[in-house]
Amino acid sequence: MKIAWFTPFSSRNAIGHYSSVIYPELTKYADVTIFVSDVSSPAETWLPKANLIFSRTLGLEATQARLRQHDICIYNLGDHFGNHGDIYFSAMEIPGISIVHDLVMNHFFSGLYFARLNNPQGYVRELLYSHGEAGKKFGEDVASGRVKGDGIDNVWMSSAMLEFHMARSALRNALAVVAHSRFACEAVQQFASFPVQHIHFPVFVNSLPANSPVVNEPNKIRLLTFGNLNSNKAVHLTIEAIAHSPLMRDRVVYDLIGDLPEWYKVQLDPLIERHNLRNQIRFHGFVSDETLAEYVGAADVIINLRNPHFGESSASLMQSLWYGKSTVVWKHGYYDEFPETTVAKVNSVESLQMVLELLVKDETYRLKLGQNGASYAHQTFSTLRYCESMMNFIEEVLRLKPAYALADHTYKLLREFGVDQRDQVLLKLIALELGMLT
Repeated sequence: MKIAWFTPFSSRNAIGHYSSVIYPELTKYADVTIFVSDVSSPAETWLPKANLIFSRTLGLEATQARLRQHDICIYNLGDHFGNHGDIYFSAMEIPGISIVHDLVMNHFFSGLYFARLNNPQGYVRELLYSHGEAGKKFGEDVASGRVKGDGIDNVWMSSAMLEFHMARSALRNALAVVAHSRFACEAVQQFASFPVQHIHFPVFVNSLPANSPVVNEPNKIRLLTFGNLNSNKAVHLTIEAIAHSPLMRDRVVYDLIGDLPEWYKVQLDPLIERHNLRNQIRFHGFVSDETLAEYVGAADVIINLRNPHFGESSASLMQSLWYGKSTVVWKHGYYDEFPETTVAKVNSVESLQMVLELLVKDETYRLKLGQNGASYAHQTFSTLRYCESMMNFIEEVLRLKPAYALADHTYKLLREFGVDQRDQVLLKLIALELGMLT
């Protein structure tokens, strides 16, 4: 079997990291080619010696010609147009299995229609397709500027993104979908006319150093947040919780690792100054995997908040638990799928302060939570099981592929004859006949 695995693969990309651990295992089952969407040379990738094809170098039309030479195409879809544009365009041309890394694809389509095509009405039409008249109204409000587009409360970081996620638009040509959370799986199933499979993450973690070079300060508890530091990571809420707790003001150091948008930085800096927390709050920017591992190794508590969440599955949460670190999450979406004994869940600023204070002062609880999390992670996440499940799903989809092709052909013929949704009796009869063939 020949598998085309289309993914961002930059050595700075988390989905690329995920793909890099799957590739060696999948090659035990099939002939796998990685189609790279975001960089142009092997040296920039996670696996320079893998079987690679670069869409940016080859061009989209030639890339799609190569994709058609494979038995199945696997498309890794995320919310960043620059990284996933070639993947999306190819998925629209050549049906395959789409892996939903981000349920919320609104950010992707805003990049496509506002930045790439300068076509606000295209964005509105996609929202109409995905979410009906309510989606159209929201799209018109965004396109006209009637909703706020900057600051902590900007629309792109609001709960409206989850309400109008646009996943239906991103997946409209899919043969099947894989999701890494039950939340995303159930959301896709609400509109899907194709199989949807939930598969837990594989394991992609870096080894922690035996002795972290990060200087441990006497009597200090180290808190850590890492990843892209957008406002939904709720760093501002964590800072407020620290500021209003005499215990934490005295006992904690809060490390933040990852890219910090300028618009969020200008919101955080005055907050830190106002509460006189410059010595406790430490931004380190983007760092190497080795340096990140050092800070993870030194951390006592990892804060992995998403409020609002965007239907994503969190690789950083899997990694934190795998390392045995006590971890704090917001109680919703993917994060609420983890047992109460494995993560500390919060749902307000007040509960965040209370939970953090408990973790700071109670070492026994802190260590036990980390141990429970590690035990759960090691039982739940497996690269071998992931690839076995993926291969079983691929074989199921390939078995059904001729039926999908027949259904598509039938649909085109019905459109040519002028049949529409009002012809319910005929459509139900045809659906029954097609169902009997599968």
